[in-house]
Amino acid sequence: MRPLLAVAVFVAVLGLGDTRTVAAVEGLADLLESVGPLLIRDQQDVVTQHVRVANPYGPCITVQGSTNVVIRKSVVGPYGDIAIRSYGNENVTISRVLVHDAAAHGVLIRLSTDVKVRESHFERVRTGVGAISSSGISVTCPQFLYQGLR
Repeated sequence: MRPLLAVAVFVAVLGLGDTRTVAAVEGLADLLESVGPLLIRDQQDVVTQHVRVANPYGPCITVQGSTNVVIRKSVVGPYGDIAIRSYGNENVTISRVLVHDAAAHGVLIRLSTDVKVRESHFERVRTGVGAISSSGISVTCPQFLYQGLR
């Protein structure tokens, strides 16, 4: 297991020859484990951390019908429509996550209770956090570095 480096910013390569510095959540390492789309379905007590997830064709992380799920210290994007989708869950925490480069939502919450989005950064997304038919939703200390698309 690689040690987690304490860094304030990292460099993301966003296109051929296009290197930009993007603000990151303090504590993220620039060497995260890259994974494909994640599906957490009907699970309990799950922690996902220190991953880089991209999916240009759909959501990067989907949490469905689960309880006590934590997603933290990760980078999500680019993605096709929704970076992190919470559907029919209870007690989900999304903490210190960088969400970037999407045509739609950073986080979309549906039919869920007690979902917390804490200290997360959103860059180049149409909307940061959206909730539909849900309760107990809290968003604290978000940062929108550039919201919206041209």
